[in-house]
Amino acid sequence: MRDIGHQSGGDDGLRAMLDWAFAQSSLNICLFDTQIRYLRINAAFCNSIGLDSEAAGLGFRPTELFPEQDFAPFEASARQVILTGEPAAWKGFGRAPGQTTARAWRVYFSPVEDTDGEVCGVLAAGLDVTEH
Repeated sequence: MRDIGHQSGGDDGLRAMLDWAFAQSSLNICLFDTQIRYLRINAAFCNSIGLDSEAAGLGFRPTELFPEQDFAPFEASARQVILTGEPAAWKGFGRAPGQTTARAWRVYFSPVEDTDGEVCGVLAAGLDVTEH
């Protein structure tokens, strides 16, 4: 078992570990810029929304990627976080592209602030809550 945090390389090792955690999380995680465009999308999120890869979604807004789906309320929740700097939650129900059954989702939005305290993005973490 390796201990990345205490190896030489300091920030580089920590950055690698954060990248791995983001990519490997079983939570659906994505990062948006202030225009609600995808900057990062983990594998779990790609699978849940029917994307073949992270690259297929980068730079797009959810409403652009899936115009046939109603992602406007989802984007509105993320936009509210950008405007207020306060966390928010969104609940949705529907069939994602590439899926055969509708699912219930709960997504938590957190503001991402720069060193000056300005909101520069939004982190979204979602859970499939269909069974609940």
